[in-house]
Amino acid sequence: MLYSSANHDPAKYAEPDKFVIDRDWTREPRHFAFGLGIHFCLGAELARTETQIAIRTLDERLPKLRIREGFSPRQLPGMVFRTWEEIEMTYDGPPLPRISTGGAAA
Repeated sequence: MLYSSANHDPAKYAEPDKFVIDRDWTREPRHFAFGLGIHFCLGAELARTETQIAIRTLDERLPKLRIREGFSPRQLPGMVFRTWEEIEMTYDGPPLPRISTGGAAA
């Protein structure tokens, strides 16, 4: 068993090695990032929520952010985690202003 092979079966997952930010997981088999059964991560919902907020905020403040043209990201090998060596990004224009919901003082 290799942890890094989870969710990468091309017979079950459409384009398993491609990062698709708006992938519809309701149409894909169950994702195993947070385990299963009695070994399910207690912080899974918090991690999903934090990731959704971070990506949404980044997209709202830097709507033209993208991978630099001509850059090809390279995955680092690993038995447990899959990660990128680096990702070069480019952005045109000023960041949009922060949207504060109140609460904490700046």
